[in-house]
Amino acid sequence: KRLLKKIIVDAEKLIEKKNNNIKDIREKISKILWTPMEHGAHILIAGIVDQKNLISVLQYVIYFAGQIAGRLLLIESQRELHPELKEAVASLCYIAPWYNELPALDKLKSQFSKKYGKKYGTKFMVNATKSEKADLGVNEQ
Repeated sequence: KRLLKKIIVDAEKLIEKKNNNIKDIREKISKILWTPMEHGAHILIAGIVDQKNLISVLQYVIYFAGQIAGRLLLIESQRELHPELKEAVASLCYIAPWYNELPALDKLKSQFSKKYGKKYGTKFMVNATKSEKADLGVNEQ
């Protein structure tokens, strides 16, 4: 449960940090637009889009971690993954290898891999086909 709370708190901090980055980038864009370096604004705009996409991923992480934390007793009491938690567990395991800013996700993925099998491990999640990921409940948005 502490690991899930840490993931939520760290994700919220990262969202705040990324929102501050977006604010800084917007200020840079407003300064650049009135100079001969106007074409540089396009690169900065792409940076804003990337930051917003990462914020969306973090919001999913917070949602899924909260969903799992709220049903921890259910997880502990059952050997098999409950169907209503399938998407949350699979999505967090899927995100973990690509999101280094939240190292606690990797620990959580290891715990799920031990409990529910190798299909929730990094090798499978990285190499799985779309249909295999969908069968596990991975939300690739």
